[in-house]
Amino acid sequence: MLLHPEAGELVFDYTTLLLPDLPGHRLLLHTPAADTPTQLRLDSLLGAAAR
Repeated sequence: MLLHPEAGELVFDYTTLLLPDLPGHRLLLHTPAADTPTQLRLDSLLGAAAR
């Protein structure tokens, strides 16, 4: 959970990918959690940034 000053609470799921060519390194992918308003809030932030 992340508390954004304009969008409020943002909740993410994440996936960890190992990088075989770089031992000890990982790539974390964060995606908006299902059944939360996170995607709508992110869309709103992106729309505000474009204006």
